[in-house]
Amino acid sequence: MVCGIRGPPKALLLIFVGISLLVSSFLIPLHSFLPAWAHYYDSYIISPGGRSSLRIGLMSGSTARVMVASNGSEDHITFSIEDYDGKTIISERIASTENSFEFKPARTDFHVLVFENDGPVAQSVYWTVWVYYYDTLFQLLGVPLPILGVVMITLSHRKEKQVFGESIITGKSRKRLRGKGSNLGMDVTLVKGIGQKRSEQMKAVGVDSVYELVECSPRDLAEKVGVSEKTANAWIENANEVLSLIKEATVSER
Repeated sequence: MVCGIRGPPKALLLIFVGISLLVSSFLIPLHSFLPAWAHYYDSYIISPGGRSSLRIGLMSGSTARVMVASNGSEDHITFSIEDYDGKTIISERIASTENSFEFKPARTDFHVLVFENDGPVAQSVYWTVWVYYYDTLFQLLGVPLPILGVVMITLSHRKEKQVFGESIITGKSRKRLRGKGSNLGMDVTLVKGIGQKRSEQMKAVGVDSVYELVECSPRDLAEKVGVSEKTANAWIENANEVLSLIKEATVSER
C-alpha cells in the first residue's frame, strides 16, 4: 500500500517506482554509479602561453562530468568551459591532482573546453568527459508510470463496484424475490456481480443455486471460477444477503 492508496499490487508498484524515479532525478545523483551514455577523452601538450580548445556537443537534460589533470606541480593551467554563447560556465586553475567538475547544459548545442598555460614550461593535460542522461530518462519514466498506476486503480475500483456496490442485489432480482418469495429457483444470478457467464461457470463446478454458493469456501470458489478470493468472498456474503431477503419475503407473505 502506497500512502494509504488501495489498489492492485502492480498499480501500486508503478506509482512507487514512478515517484522514486522522479525523486531520484532531482535529489540523488544516481548517474555517479551508472555507466555513462557517452565518453570522451584525450590529452594535449600545451606550450608556455599556449591555448588549446575542443568542442563537444551536449544535449539539454544531460549531465556532464569532467575530470582534468596536469603533469605540472604548480597550477599554471587554467581550465574553463564555455557555452554556446561564449559564456564561461566553469573556470579553475589545475595542477597535477585530478580535478572533477559537473554541469548541466541549458540547451542542446556545442560547448568548448579550453586549456591555457601561463607557466614558463610546456605541460601535458589529460581530460575525460562522461555524459549521462539518466536524470532525463528518470523524469520521462517517472511521470507516466504513476499516471498509469492511478488509471489501473480507478479501473479496478470500478470493477469492484460491480461486486461491492451499495445494493448487493440488483433491482431486477429484488423484484423477482419479492414477487415469488420462497418459490424462486434461487439461481446465482440473483447475486449482484454474477451474470449469466459467471453463473454458467459456477454450474460447471457444481454451484447451481444461492444455497450452494453460501456453502462454498472462498478459496475453492476463487480457484475453480478464476477470480480473486476477495471477489469470491464478496459473492458468498452477497448470497447470504439474498437468503435474508427471501426469509423476509416469506414472512411477509404469511
